[in-house]
Amino acid sequence: MRMGMIERRRVSVFRLLAAVVFLVSLTSTPAVAGETSLTMTSSVGDWVGQGQSYSYTDQDGTFTATFDTIFNNADHVSIGVEGPSFSFWWYLDFGPIHNAQLTAGVYNGATRWPFNGPTEPGVSVGGNGRGCNTLTGTFTVIEIDIDGGGNVVAFHATFEQHCSGLPPVLTGEIKFNATDPNPVESVTWGAIKALYSE
Repeated sequence: MRMGMIERRRVSVFRLLAAVVFLVSLTSTPAVAGETSLTMTSSVGDWVGQGQSYSYTDQDGTFTATFDTIFNNADHVSIGVEGPSFSFWWYLDFGPIHNAQLTAGVYNGATRWPFNGPTEPGVSVGGNGRGCNTLTGTFTVIEIDIDGGGNVVAFHATFEQHCSGLPPVLTGEIKFNATDPNPVESVTWGAIKALYSE
């Protein structure tokens, strides 16, 4: 009887250890290289996009990302996308309201960066010789990662922009070394406890 209980405990401990090893193996999975791309769709009458669609990856041109707090005492991320020999070029700017940090979230009521008012987020998308003098828009920061040296490690946002506040619209998505949004699967303590109690 006692030997049977000891053997059962040994099996249960083995299952517990196996579960812990499985959990560690999941959480220590090497990071996958992020995605870098720009896609945009312009409606008829939109000055910046000229009613066309655009799609670029880092195989088509050079993507650069910078971070600063020069204007409005607020965070600012700028992404540049340039083709070989400047066959195309686009510049995208994103900033929160004045005196604020740029974090993941939705930014409604945006106006042209860096001329956005104190309570207005700032956005500006232009290129190929075209930009908005004034604009209204919105953007959503899905991922932002700035290291201790002020370098942009990863950035991912979607945006909508209307030159002069008119109906024609430019929408798009920018990814700079953006990682997979799917969360890493994890094992709960309840699941481990269930294995131990069997």
